[in-house]
This record gives sequence, C-alpha cells and structure tokens, in this order.
Amino acid sequence: MSAPTRVRRSPLSHRHAREGATWVAETAEWPRAYRSPDRESAALRQAVGLLDWGPVDKYPVKGPNAITIADSVAPGTATGAAVSVTIEGHRADVLRLAPDETLVLLPFGGSASALPGALLGVAASMTDLSSGLASLKLTGPLAPRLLEELSITDLGSIRLPDGHVVQAPIVGVHAIVARMDR
Repeated sequence: MSAPTRVRRSPLSHRHAREGATWVAETAEWPRAYRSPDRESAALRQAVGLLDWGPVDKYPVKGPNAITIADSVAPGTATGAAVSVTIEGHRADVLRLAPDETLVLLPFGGSASALPGALLGVAASMTDLSSGLASLKLTGPLAPRLLEELSITDLGSIRLPDGHVVQAPIVGVHAIVARMDR
C-alpha cells in the first residue's frame, strides 16, 4: 500500500479551478497562470493585479518567546517590521506582528524543521497554517490607489512604509498587510 500524496492547496483553489488555472505542480494547487502569461504580465505592469501568492508555508508563532524566533532568523527586527531573510538557503519572510507574535513564511516544501533547531522548543505555540491562510499579493502601479479604496485604515507610504507590516481590515476582513516592495 502506498502512502497518500500530500497536496498543498490554496484556500482559493476551487475559485482558481473555475477560472481555468494551471497549477505550479501536481502537489501544489496554486495557480501558475490562467490563460496567457505574457498578457497577464502586461496587465500587471499597466494596472493592478491580485495574485494568490504561493505556495507558501505559513507558521504563526505566538507566545512570550515569539521574539526569539524573529531574532534568531532576523536579528533586531522591530515589531511592525517585515523582512526577507535566508533560512537553510531559501528565501523566507518574517513578519513581526506584535511583541508576542511572529509570522514566518517559508517556501513551499519547507517546514518548521527549516527553522534553527533550538527554536522549536522556544515557541509557546507554532502551528502550520499553510493551507488555512490565504497569501495574496497586490501588485502594479495602481495597487496603492486600490488599497485606499478597500480599507478604512491609512495604508499609504507614510503609515505603511516599505518593510513594514500592519493588521487592518480589507473590505471588512481582518488582514495582515506587509509592504515589501521589490
């Protein structure tokens, strides 16, 4: 008897399937493209696009020692900061949401074991929410204007500069918004 294949699914995979998405892999139901990648890229350069950014493994770390996780992979990261780091040779994002809460985003196929070993015993609570939290990327020159329309919170460049993260409602839904210009 063979073991079942683990499939990572976007929380929006049913919607992507209806829209005719092709997947990044048989074991990762995140959209690679819908129709024409060239057409999609051109549209993103001219307007705004919302992408299901993934597959990404998501590990919220909560508890009084959550700062230890952030400091071990991104030393000196202040609360409210969003930084990209390298863990085990792979790019990862560390979001310091609160003094007792850090969100670590690892590339698909990564796992908590990619975090330095001593940290696994430090966190009061660390759960794999990879298929439970949606990761969306808003991109394009009109993205700031769209954010202004979708949130009652000021998410402009003064309130939310590059490399920062806030929690704010987006169309009435609690969201973690990280500005990470590239």
